[in-house]
Amino acid sequence: MFDKKGEYSIYSRITGNRRKHHTGPAVLGQGVEALKAAIRHAFKENQFDRLQLWKEQLHFDSLDELMATALKLTLIVPANITFYPIRSSENLLFKSVELFSDELSLRQSEELLIEGNIMLKNTDMDIRMGRPVNPCYVWDWRTHWVNG
Repeated sequence: MFDKKGEYSIYSRITGNRRKHHTGPAVLGQGVEALKAAIRHAFKENQFDRLQLWKEQLHFDSLDELMATALKLTLIVPANITFYPIRSSENLLFKSVELFSDELSLRQSEELLIEGNIMLKNTDMDIRMGRPVNPCYVWDWRTHWVNG
């Protein structure tokens, strides 16, 4: 469902409110692409101190291996994961965490209630995968400004 600003939102049965759609994987894919572009640029500019640091931080054996990885295509595989039934009742995991923590945020409580029941009770999980998407692909002139 779309909110008043035209943004896609997800309904939470626990809170009775709508929340933003999770965008973590897309942002992560774009971040990986940004780092790979920085690596390619550093090679072009012969910035070997920077490349050596990245090689070590990313645990590559050589600068050649670092560059080979920076040249590979990054793809995001969209997926829709559904669970049945979704239970939001208190469970052992929720109670245990609640016992040892001072205060849980609404989001933490929601996650523990849902995920705890998925792990501890018989639940069917259905995963549907979409076609891989290039996070930096510019579809046409209307979206070009977004990718800059």
